Amino acid sequence: MKIKNTVKKPLIALLLVITLIFSVSNTILASKTYEGKEEVVYANLKYNGKVDEIYVVNIFDKEGKIVDYGEYSKVRNMISNEKITMVNNKITVTNENDKLYYEGKLKNQTLPWNISIKYYLDNKEYLPEDIIGKSGFLKINIDIKENKNNDKNFYNEYALQTELRLNSNKFKDIKTDGATIANVGKDKQFTYTTLPAEGAKISITSDVVEFEMDAINMNGIRLNINADIDESEITGKVNDLNESISKLDNGANNIKDG
Repeated sequence: MKIKNTVKKPLIALLLVITLIFSVSNTILASKTYEGKEEVVYANLKYNGKVDEIYVVNIFDKEGKIVDYGEYSKVRNMISNEKITMVNNKITVTNENDKLYYEGKLKNQTLPWNISIKYYLDNKEYLPEDIIGKSGFLKINIDIKENKNNDKNFYNEYALQTELRLNSNKFKDIKTDGATIANVGKDKQFTYTTLPAEGAKISITSDVVEFEMDAINMNGIRLNINADIDESEITGKVNDLNESISKLDNGANNIKDG
C-alpha cells in the first residue's frame, strides 16, 4: 500500500513471526522435519491486518546434499550461490557451508488467525492511509480470531504476542488493558499475550499529535498447555519468552536483509 505523505516514519507495518524449531508437517508449512533444522515463518501484513505475503526461512546445520519439501511458489538461497532446484515440492541443494539458509514463498497465503486492525480519531473511523499526521483522540482496535480455513493445530498450540511501541512525545494519556508495559527509550512498549485456542480484542486509546507509529510486531510460539495448569502461570512463562523471541526475530531479520 503506497502512502502519499511527507512524514518519515511509516504509519504502521505489521510483521507476524511464527518460530518453529524441529517443526512437523502441516498445511501452512508443508515441510519435512530434519534434526538440526529450524524454520521461521514470516507474514507481512497490510495496515489493516490482512495478509500481504507469507514466506519461510529454512535453516540447516549441515553440509552436503540437502533435500527438503515445501509447497512454495519460489525459493532462493540466502547466503551463497549454490543453485536450489524445486520439482513437485521437492527442494534440493548441495550446501558447501556450515549452515544453509534458504527462503521459500508459501503458496498457501493464509494464517491460523484472522487479524483486523481499525483506527479511530475523535470517534470517527479512518482508513490507515488517511490518519497519518492527524491529531486528536485516538483509538486502535485489534481483533484476533481463529481462521477456520487454516490448520486448527496452529491456533490450538501457538501463543501469540502482540507488541506496539508508541512515542511518548506524540502519544499522551495512553490507556489500555491486559498489556505488559515497558519503557524503551522515548517509547512505551505494550505487549499483549494471546494464549493458544483463544482470540483477543485489544484496544488502546491516547491523545495523539501528528499521528505516526512504528511497526506492530506479532510473535507466535508453540506452547503446549496442560488443562490443569493455571492460565496465569502460563501467561507469566510466555512473557518470560518475550526477550528471547525478540532476539530471534532481530537475528532472522538480519538474515533476511542479508
